[in-house]
Amino acid sequence: MFHLSAYNLRITNSSSSNPVVIILPGTKEQLLASITCCKNVPWEFIIRSEGHSFEGLSYSAWNHQLFVLIDLMNLNWVLVDVELKTAWVKAGATLGKIYYEVSRASSHFGFPAGFYPTIGSCGHIGGGDWGLKSRKYGLASDNVVNAILVDSNGRLLDRQMMGEDVFWAIRGGGPGSFGAVYSWKISLVDVPDKVTAFRIMRNGSVTLTTGLLHKWQFVAPKLEDEVTLLASIRSEPDTTNMVATFLGLYLGPKHAILASINRALPELALHGSECNELSWIESMAYFSGINQVTTVEALRDRFSTSDHKNYYKWKSDFVRELISLNGIEGILGMLMKKPRMKGNLYSLGYFVYWDEKDEKMSSAYMDSIQNFHEYITPFVSKGPRTSYVNEIDLDLGVMDWENVSMSGDELVEVGRA
Repeated sequence: MFHLSAYNLRITNSSSSNPVVIILPGTKEQLLASITCCKNVPWEFIIRSEGHSFEGLSYSAWNHQLFVLIDLMNLNWVLVDVELKTAWVKAGATLGKIYYEVSRASSHFGFPAGFYPTIGSCGHIGGGDWGLKSRKYGLASDNVVNAILVDSNGRLLDRQMMGEDVFWAIRGGGPGSFGAVYSWKISLVDVPDKVTAFRIMRNGSVTLTTGLLHKWQFVAPKLEDEVTLLASIRSEPDTTNMVATFLGLYLGPKHAILASINRALPELALHGSECNELSWIESMAYFSGINQVTTVEALRDRFSTSDHKNYYKWKSDFVRELISLNGIEGILGMLMKKPRMKGNLYSLGYFVYWDEKDEKMSSAYMDSIQNFHEYITPFVSKGPRTSYVNEIDLDLGVMDWENVSMSGDELVEVGRA
């Protein structure tokens, strides 16, 4: 049960701490009682929506302490109100479950969140939740209109009772910092009958890939809001070539996106045969099946990726100024260094992963991504260096809440800065 939804072997295989007990509440009363009981024992308690935290914070304790795991998997109900264009989503529901239930209620509505269906909604929405439709509709958290929160005093609070400051904070600051979210009330968005999706790979030398990626960074942010174009870069094993993968979603028919992309980025040479006209829900299944075919029905399966685990470390950055041609060439050159980083460069999200047979090389892999992170410093945000809260990286620092000298109002101002 514990390892079923614990996805980073770097955390689970290195930690000497396992939960003392696992609690699976099925109602808000049981969730409230679980939290109240945990306050009366000398153990930390951790809430897990689905276990995709990059640093394992949803299934491991700091400093290997004993802990109680409150797993929300049984709180997975989604109730759609077509007339009001809203849905109540329990915190244990996965993104795939939300997408499936919304599409069953109406093919005209969708929800702008991530494209990995097994991610839990509690932490993902609470961290902001960026997705392929966010350029048009905003973050998932922007489309939350109410929430039910269990606070540290065991009270059930809705938006009005918790106040606007707390409601603002749980939609991007991570809900676990302010209480336990029982459910979200989300606003649904209108989606067209057909969208266009593509996933294409372009192989080439470092020089060719550098030119393509350099041009992409000029084009992608300026495309119409209905278009999202992501780039992922990895080194090709046993060669000096790079593989660039482009994921694209257009909220409309194929002919329009072909004209737009080929006009703005002709170097990509996008062909009509590479584009797929799908319904919105079919596109979510298409993108989630990056390594295998995923059906619409399979979006409901929260454990469909439970056997796809490895060791990994993820880091990310925000880029505020375009990176020069030489800068990108240097970044790609870093990917070619040993040990080979089997990694993707997602909007300057980058990771290195390895499997059990390479466990003895763990320190070398960790060193490689630390070196990469240091190398890329001049090209990313600074003063402070920032990243997406859901792509948590403990190397950036850990808050010592027990010794905070600021008042509550001061902390709010820092958070809003």
